[in-house]
Amino acid sequence: MESSAFVDPRLVYETHFDQKWIDEALASGPVTHLTKKEMDAIRDWALREKK
Repeated sequence: MESSAFVDPRLVYETHFDQKWIDEALASGPVTHLTKKEMDAIRDWALREKK
């Protein structure tokens, strides 16, 4: 049986990596939402027939 005090080093790294992403997201501030006009332009661009 493994000791409960053992921590897998991969989990520590992943947790640290995840925390870095979370910290960066929080520091970047609030998201500005796209307007209907912006969303329509994106949709039109995505659906436009490629040449």
